[in-house]
Amino acid sequence: MLKKLADNLLDIFYPRFCLLCRTNLQGSNGTYLCPDCAGQIEPIKETDVCFKCGESLGPHIGTKKRCLGCQTRPLKFTRAIGAARYNDVLRSLIHKYKYGGEKFLADLLADLLKAKLETEKDLLREIDLLMPVPLHPSRFRERGFNQAELLARRLGRSLARPLIINNLYRIKKLSPQSTLSRSERLNNLRKAFAVKHPHQLKNKTVLLIDDVMTTGATASEIAGVLKKAGAKKVYVAIVGR
Repeated sequence: MLKKLADNLLDIFYPRFCLLCRTNLQGSNGTYLCPDCAGQIEPIKETDVCFKCGESLGPHIGTKKRCLGCQTRPLKFTRAIGAARYNDVLRSLIHKYKYGGEKFLADLLADLLKAKLETEKDLLREIDLLMPVPLHPSRFRERGFNQAELLARRLGRSLARPLIINNLYRIKKLSPQSTLSRSERLNNLRKAFAVKHPHQLKNKTVLLIDDVMTTGATASEIAGVLKKAGAKKVYVAIVGR
């Protein structure tokens, strides 16, 4: 009751507004989004996506279907799990998080991913440790934080799994992947990542954490590096797919 009273008083003197549409959030119990904007986040249903890479395939495809791309290309991770579709609302939130410096959004985004992972009981039983996709040092200096690491820290605590950072690292700064063709993406990623301490990965099943996946090329390249270093399996968990 005291907390509710304190929140109500704060709402009077320091009113909160929806991050996206600026609707007044008085009485909304500490959320960042109004019900309308929150309702536009689209959780991904397993039956709507490729079982391997998580790409949307439409409804009623069955849980073991693979997209045409996964039938023809050798992705090196075991499976990718996306929490929600990368629509306009989620794109805006992630852009505010990554480029607007609004690091508090890590809580909301990690909660989306946690809710999805908690439906994957069999997968969670396999996971030995979490690792975030690393940033190049120059990109880290520009941004001031690694968005994947903040998500992984929150997930590691809530899922009770150890988190390893600073083992996987970027050797070279990459050109923006979104501007490249598939062959250019693969060439851009070649020899971009390395592992410092392979013994930490020996026979471990790793959950690789990132904010967004497009083609899966980055996650696949990292999975190959981790497996070469001794990891048994690599799963990928992303907020937006």
